[in-house]
Amino acid sequence: MVDGEITTPVWTGDLQAGRFSQKKVDLSRWSGRSIRLRARSSPRDSADFDYVLLGEPVVSSRKADPRTVLLVFVDTLRPDHLGFYGYERDTSRAIDAFATKSVVFEAARSVAPWTLPSARTVLTGRQPEEYDVATSLQATLRAQGWATGMIAGNVYLSPNFGMNTDWDYQHVTNWPDAAEVSAQARQWLAEHDGQDRLLLVHFMDPHLPYDEPEAYRRTFAGKAPPGFDEVVELSDIKSAAPLDADAQAWVIGRYDNNVQHAVDEAALVIGDVDDDDVVVFFADHGEEFWEHRGFEHGHTLFDEVLRVPLVIRAPGIEGRRVAAPVSLLDITPTVLDLVGARAPDLDGVSLVPAMRGEPDAERVLAARDQAFGRPLYGAPRWGVLHEGEKWTTTEGREALYRLGPDPGELENLLKKDQTAAGPGWSDRLGATLGREVAMGYRIAPGRAPGALADDDFVVRVAVPGGIAAAWAGDDPLQGSQVLVEVGPLDTTVDPPVQKAVFTWVRDYPGTREVYLVPTRPVEEVTGALAFDVEYGEDRASLSVTAASGTSPGATRLPLISARLRGSRTFSVGWGWAPQPNAETASLEGSDEELKSALESMGYVEGR
Repeated sequence: MVDGEITTPVWTGDLQAGRFSQKKVDLSRWSGRSIRLRARSSPRDSADFDYVLLGEPVVSSRKADPRTVLLVFVDTLRPDHLGFYGYERDTSRAIDAFATKSVVFEAARSVAPWTLPSARTVLTGRQPEEYDVATSLQATLRAQGWATGMIAGNVYLSPNFGMNTDWDYQHVTNWPDAAEVSAQARQWLAEHDGQDRLLLVHFMDPHLPYDEPEAYRRTFAGKAPPGFDEVVELSDIKSAAPLDADAQAWVIGRYDNNVQHAVDEAALVIGDVDDDDVVVFFADHGEEFWEHRGFEHGHTLFDEVLRVPLVIRAPGIEGRRVAAPVSLLDITPTVLDLVGARAPDLDGVSLVPAMRGEPDAERVLAARDQAFGRPLYGAPRWGVLHEGEKWTTTEGREALYRLGPDPGELENLLKKDQTAAGPGWSDRLGATLGREVAMGYRIAPGRAPGALADDDFVVRVAVPGGIAAAWAGDDPLQGSQVLVEVGPLDTTVDPPVQKAVFTWVRDYPGTREVYLVPTRPVEEVTGALAFDVEYGEDRASLSVTAASGTSPGATRLPLISARLRGSRTFSVGWGWAPQPNAETASLEGSDEELKSALESMGYVEGR
């Protein structure tokens, strides 16, 4: 440290190779003066490959009445597997008392059935596609002098996916045990005692693979059934499918063991903050346990993966339960409201009026539509919740559930008649997302046989009346690279025609969809469409037959299908889809550097 002409050492010591080490020094003797901090390192036996990386220094002073916001994030946690949400098992014993003093939201939902989009929404109050242009919760509080830290155990929360933005301190390891996470979180809180501080602490344990400590191993599950090891991997469950009722119950028991372990450790962190601090307990998504014949998460939009726990304790607010539907979008605006800060352009709303029991607050929340979608696997899916009804769309098919009488989403009201939903659902989806949602054509090849495609897959189409929009859909696991080229409108013919070329680049195996929205209504255009397809030396010219029809809803799907070289297929169908705009960016859930970590958690294995 340099003060004028005097240099005073304020810290000396050894650094451990390969680890970030936080150092704290007392600068109070120079209070009110301008100083310069300098760092100097000395090698040991050799300076070869010696690098010292310095984080951004933070200068703070102890406050008389510091504030704390603690975000407790438990991955893959279903609310109906917690005692204070009515579960018969004692999974949440360590925080049941905390919940009674807090506001418990009984109908909270995520915006997506996997971690990355959900976490981006939690930290911005914006739709996840707008993350790059949003002002985060941590950025807002950091600008006001708060210390900000994140300790997490999911690689989707790592810098590789841009989740280190605006944090003073971030520590992410792949799938650590809850005890390790809680110890790190409690240490960070102790190191920042006396400061305004925001800490997000994330527990991974309820996420596969299940490997809870031995002390929890038999709490809700007995010995492993045939075909299973004590450490439960997603691949084990896939290879043993279909599971009988006893095996399913054992898997659920192992999940509950891990829930209890994570909650027990979370309770220790909560216990280190004061009763007048803000604590938010939540999850990113739930988990499927064969309610709709599926398992895990990331595939569907049923409530077993969208419903999440949300519990908020705040000073001056008594414990209560809120039945109105709320969203993870609402966490950032609620926290900012509770600490007296504001951020512009939020898609979520503050839940403080409902937390205080203000008149009409729950009615206002219940009248608000909620949008969700963005699965990690398979075809794009989107949906919207409106006045107790839940509408979803995927691959040109729609579903509608009335959640009051059918909370398990077992009776699709559109199963027999795709036109029975009535108008307005796509408009509601678009209004909630803040994007135009259009009916158009879904165009895609099938998956390439083998690991990679050995030739470009090229589709050419001429659209009578012109093209309103064309884009490549989301592909979180990056199984495809697609080039979209739209030519000028040719007005020398009647009607005018606009051509487009879509190229699925070789060396990718995937089936990423391209969306094409015609300028004219699809009912007028479909019968005149012709597609020219080439895959290596194979060529095909395809058009919609009269048997397929030209009207969405009443039309047999797909509109067009063909099989080319190597059994690779090609299809065209209908679909509703939100159009990208200047503020949106596709979600990418793949990273070559983290491939092994993603495989270890089952994200890319066998996909």
